[in-house]
Amino acid sequence: MSILFLLLKLEKIEQGKIDEVLVLERSAVSRNVKLLEKSGIVTGSLDYRPEIALTPKGEELVDTLIPIWE
Repeated sequence: MSILFLLLKLEKIEQGKIDEVLVLERSAVSRNVKLLEKSGIVTGSLDYRPEIALTPKGEELVDTLIPIWE
């Protein structure tokens, strides 16, 4: 969920920066981003340093999660 909330706040971030911001292992970030992409919740660019962003489906999910999380 922390990756989703980060993306909601920043809109877009390089995948390699997520681990630094959230203090997570790089492998954990990669694994989670792949799962989120496969589910259609985030999208990644095809650049050398891919930027990750929420899809409309991901934004809806985060909107649903925020009241529950609070």
